[in-house]
Amino acid sequence: MTESDLANRTKLAAIAIVIKASHLTRSIINQVRETHDVSQAYEAEFAYEALVFLLHLADREAFDALGHEGRCAYMDRLVLETAQYATSDCSGATEDYIIQFQQVRGGYYKFRTLADTYDHIRILCDRRSKDFSTFSILGDGSLLPLFWEFGRHTLNILGHPGDPELCLYIHFTVAAIYIDLAKSLNLRLS
Repeated sequence: MTESDLANRTKLAAIAIVIKASHLTRSIINQVRETHDVSQAYEAEFAYEALVFLLHLADREAFDALGHEGRCAYMDRLVLETAQYATSDCSGATEDYIIQFQQVRGGYYKFRTLADTYDHIRILCDRRSKDFSTFSILGDGSLLPLFWEFGRHTLNILGHPGDPELCLYIHFTVAAIYIDLAKSLNLRLS
């Protein structure tokens, strides 16, 4: 993959990740609110975790498609692009999704604090990669599926651990977004 091709693909992938993280956050927060109270203080943290989780999924896809070295170059650039898009100040109609993502129930400033630097996002991506590395995407009988574990993890963030219905909802919501994300990454067309 040429440098120019890498730059174009990571730019488009970063936009897709921010949009999908926004949809994932809104969908799950709305579903959780149907049966539970959710503190506004936790919504920005959830949005950030959703963004990092989608970067983790992109990392897995990049490794499968590009190998170790290609993945490293791709992910370094993708995390940087994603941090820039997710935290950019914008007012244009074409970038409203960024504002919607940042202003999850007024959590803009908390989100900016969490996601304001490439280093912070990279560190959390590395930490979550270790946290989720023992989980498979589909599950194979001996491993818990990754999306279920993400549900358990995020329900703890939202203050509602152990709700199997919500965990299942998160699992299927993430699964649907993952299929679309894998297509958006456009890694298979080298």
